[in-house]
Amino acid sequence: MLTCNSLVREQDTATLERLLVVPGVSWIELLIGKALLPLLLGTAELFVLMLLAELIFHTQPGPAGPATVAIQFLALLSSTLIGVTVATLVRSQLQGYLTSALYLICLVLFTGFIFPIGQAQPSIKLTSHLLPLTFSLEPLFAWMLLGTDSSVFIPELESLLVQCAVYAGLAALGAFLYRARV
Repeated sequence: MLTCNSLVREQDTATLERLLVVPGVSWIELLIGKALLPLLLGTAELFVLMLLAELIFHTQPGPAGPATVAIQFLALLSSTLIGVTVATLVRSQLQGYLTSALYLICLVLFTGFIFPIGQAQPSIKLTSHLLPLTFSLEPLFAWMLLGTDSSVFIPELESLLVQCAVYAGLAALGAFLYRARV
């Protein structure tokens, strides 16, 4: 949401075009710069969550810490890349805000966060595989509450790597289309 709204705001105020004509600033550098803040905030939030879970509930996270942190970081990266892709396609801040709200609704409804997706219709299961929370929520709970071993998380890690690659390609395509449009 942060990445999408930041880029859309700069499109609306015509500062994006000015940034892109500055010598030494490329689309890739601009998109990486826009993606860093959400990644840093999400990572900080993850560590605060882990610290509070340990302090309040006295949980002792299991040995799969690095694998779980990698899964959560890949989920953050995937979500950020979705925001970059949407930002290159929408044409106004209102469209950016509506798309961000729709994304949050999809995260709640289609990822197992509230409703289990194990018994859902095939179309809902397929939709859930497009969202990073589907692959990051269960490993986080299993690690923090059950102390699950990291070898259990390999399929989620692989799925998130594929998601990141696909969404990076879509973000690059969206950036190319935006440049062609301007």
